[in-house]
Amino acid sequence: YSTSVGAIMVKEDSPIRTVADLEDKKIGVAGGPLDKSWLLIQALSRRDLGVDLSAASDIVFGAPPLISEKAIQGELDAVLNFWHFCARLEANGFRRLIGVNDAAKSLGALGPVSTLGYVFHDQWANENPDAVRGFVRASAQAKDLLARSDDEWLRLAPIIRAEGKELEKLRDRYRQGIPRRSVAEEAADAGRLYHVLAAIGGAKLVGSAPEMAPGTFWQDPRK
Repeated sequence: YSTSVGAIMVKEDSPIRTVADLEDKKIGVAGGPLDKSWLLIQALSRRDLGVDLSAASDIVFGAPPLISEKAIQGELDAVLNFWHFCARLEANGFRRLIGVNDAAKSLGALGPVSTLGYVFHDQWANENPDAVRGFVRASAQAKDLLARSDDEWLRLAPIIRAEGKELEKLRDRYRQGIPRRSVAEEAADAGRLYHVLAAIGGAKLVGSAPEMAPGTFWQDPRK
């Protein structure tokens, strides 16, 4: 569905300029300790800086709206939030310190990886191939429309509950997240990142599975 992921956000005038500056800071993280975006940021910090952010900083976990609100109120030095909350923060005096996709590429991904998607059962897909292909086509057509039509975004504004600069940031970040690579490329990169996540998240995250399960990414048998 999308390669849009979150980012570490700081206020525009914050002295924090690099990941190294996050040490000893109060960081808000949307989700919990096993949030995959948070694990990738930690993996990057450990590899490049030798710093365990979970131990070297004051980490506060919470729901995405609460994390954003506390950042706006100045109670947090930096926040890691989901992409659409980050887009709204960008429109309200915040800047991106590092995107999770940037961390993923640094850790081995060759391009942006789809981390948001639809889930369905293999057996159902095999029994209803036309339905799956129709859905994939419809999704692609909707993305294509949103990629080229600003008017569609204005029409959707009341549903999104955004206007002006906020709507523009949401539109632009959504467009950046439209998948452009082949399923094979996506699956290969997801497998690489799975190894990173398994190493840092351990059994609590992946159980006893050292490799990403075959078939995680659906391949149209006609292709």
